[in-house]
Amino acid sequence: MNKYDTSAVHTPEEVLLLQKRFPNNCQTICVYQEERFLGGAWLFIDNDFIHTQYFHFNDEGRDLCAAEFLIGHLMEKYGATKRYLNFGTSTDNNGRELNVGLASFKEGFGAAGFCHDFYRKEICR
Repeated sequence: MNKYDTSAVHTPEEVLLLQKRFPNNCQTICVYQEERFLGGAWLFIDNDFIHTQYFHFNDEGRDLCAAEFLIGHLMEKYGATKRYLNFGTSTDNNGRELNVGLASFKEGFGAAGFCHDFYRKEICR
């Protein structure tokens, strides 16, 4: 909220409920240095991919490159068994504007973006 003036799509209760219902597919992964929390992400894990959601690190975590450490860890842990590491969207304003900083961050790991086309069709009754 402080950095992007927006709120999360899921409430903490929803996150916990999904993790309880799908313990092999929804996981929270955190990065610590000794006892200090640096950040983490929520993972959706499926047959071919891992999708990161709510990828966030505090100032100390950013200074220590904890995000880069986490991505490296995910690549080591899942690289042999998953085809894709999905960072999610890099847009604002309902996909109308590219968040250049976010896209650049993801591209720094070798990610590539692609456009999603959206269509609307009115159905007459």
